[in-house]
Parts: sequence; structure tokens; C-alpha cells
Amino acid sequence: MVAELSTLPVPELIFADIEAGVLVYVKLPGLPLSEHPVAEPARLAATLGGFVSRLHQAPVEKMEKLVPRDTDPLMTW
Repeated sequence: MVAELSTLPVPELIFADIEAGVLVYVKLPGLPLSEHPVAEPARLAATLGGFVSRLHQAPVEKMEKLVPRDTDPLMTW
């Protein structure tokens, strides 16, 4: 379902054991941004903005099949 929404590459799920809390994915090419910051972060704005915009368009009914709806007020986070 995530791959249907994402404008970015999504790793393919190979194996899941929900009870053990294990997910196995094919590793995507490239480097993690958290470990390799870019010199000009503004260059990522359009790509990441498109991704976030697409996620915000996801139908709530579909997402609730994956995770429960978060009804906690923002101030309680």
C-alpha cells in the first residue's frame, strides 16, 4: 500500500513475522540521509515535499487498516 502512495522508492517486503516484530526488506540503493547529510538540503525540498503531500492525500480508511487512527491532541504528544 505504501508503494502505491509514495513518490519515492519503497523497499520490497520479503518476509514478515508480526509476532516476533520482524520485517525483512530488499535494501534500496543509495545512502541514508541520516548518516550522509547533503551539502544543500534545500535541493531535497521539492522531492520530500511531493512525498509528504502524497502521504497527506492517503484515504484515512485505507490507513486505518494499517494502524489505528491517532486521536490524541497534538499538545499531548
